[in-house]
Amino acid sequence: MENAIVTEELLDQEAHLQQCLHKACLVEEENWRLKSRNLWLKAGDKNTAFFHKQAQARKCFNTISEIKEDNNTHKDFEDIKKAAFSHFQNLYSEDKDPHQYSDLLDIIPSAISPRMNEILEAKVTKDEVKKALFDMAPRCMPRSIY
Repeated sequence: MENAIVTEELLDQEAHLQQCLHKACLVEEENWRLKSRNLWLKAGDKNTAFFHKQAQARKCFNTISEIKEDNNTHKDFEDIKKAAFSHFQNLYSEDKDPHQYSDLLDIIPSAISPRMNEILEAKVTKDEVKKALFDMAPRCMPRSIY
C-alpha cells in the first residue's frame, strides 16, 4: 500500500511497533550476553551470533560425556551418574584410615590444642542447649523449654 494516506494514527502505531522491536532485540541480546558470561562486552553490541556460540561452547565445556572409573570408561548418562556418586561416596565416607593421610597432616600446622579438641568433641549437654536458647533474641525463643 505505497499510495496509502499516512495518518497520525499510522505514524504512532509504527513508532510503537519500532519501540517494541527495539526492546525485543535488547532483551534477546542481553539474554545471550548473560548466557555466554562475556560481561566484558557492553550491552548495545549486536553480536547475538557471537553470544550464542559462546553459550554453546560453555554448555559443551560443562557437559560430562564420559567418565573413567578404575579401568572402565562410562559413556551412558546413568553409568556416569553412578560412577560419580560412587566416587564421592567413597571420598567422603568415614571408613578411611586416618594414618594414610599422616604425611599430609604433619605438614598442616595445628590450629587447636588437644584440650580444645576434647571440648569440641564432647557431647552437648542439656544445660548448654538451654543456655544457648536463652542467649537468643526473645523472638527466637521456643514456646516451651524443657
